[in-house]
Amino acid sequence: MKEAVKQNSEAYCYASDLLQQDKDIILAAIQNTHSMDTMVHILQHTQLQDDKDIVLVAVKQVNMVLEHVSDRLKNDRDVVLEAVKHKYTESHNECVGALQFASIELRNDKQIALTAIQYNKKAIRAIPKTLKMDPDVINVYVS
Repeated sequence: MKEAVKQNSEAYCYASDLLQQDKDIILAAIQNTHSMDTMVHILQHTQLQDDKDIVLVAVKQVNMVLEHVSDRLKNDRDVVLEAVKHKYTESHNECVGALQFASIELRNDKQIALTAIQYNKKAIRAIPKTLKMDPDVINVYVS
């Protein structure tokens, strides 16, 4: 089954309940999908929204899945930093990125805000006004 999931992550949806709980198969499915729907299905079906190892792999693949992880991990610095490290193309012209789903505390974190803005200028919309006026934030935004 693991090989089938590596070839097509949607094969995970057709696996038995027992196989769908196997962490190696879950990781293989997550590492081989760029589909938000498939990613959310896997995380919700397995109730692994609070498993940091799984979620770190998931946000590397589909950063916006941060919306569907536990509140604890929305407040985890490593998870949020990984999620905001995603370049956006013109097709994402209105997307402020994963930062909007981070905890308030981490949206107020200068390092996370700077990282998010380096990867996506529109992320500035998701940070608080006080950080928007920070000289370092302004410099990264205009550069």
